[in-house]
Amino acid sequence: MWYVIGGLVLLVGGMLVWLMSGQSTIKEMQIADVDLSTVPDGVHEGSFKQGRWNYRVAVTVKDHKITRVELLSKRDKMFEKMYQTEFNRVLAAQSPNVDAFSGATVSSKALLKAIENALRK
Repeated sequence: MWYVIGGLVLLVGGMLVWLMSGQSTIKEMQIADVDLSTVPDGVHEGSFKQGRWNYRVAVTVKDHKITRVELLSKRDKMFEKMYQTEFNRVLAAQSPNVDAFSGATVSSKALLKAIENALRK
């Protein structure tokens, strides 16, 4: 009986470590402006992966303007509002360097870093 309880404690502890792994690093991560005059027209794919955060995006650029941002990786319904808000902010600012979505800061910054990476390729 105690082996089962001990095993469950280790399992839950391991899951918590995995869930929190990299969280503080991502939260403090800087998102840089990108000089769009150096980005050629076309669809640019980028990604960011650290711990449980894994985003792949496609950013469409036309006439040195961001015209579309699309999530290529699996969408989590829980974050749908965050995705749309951040995509709209990036389009309005013409930059991935926008405010992180309140209440989902780490997920938001990971998504924005994927957008930045797409524009830097």
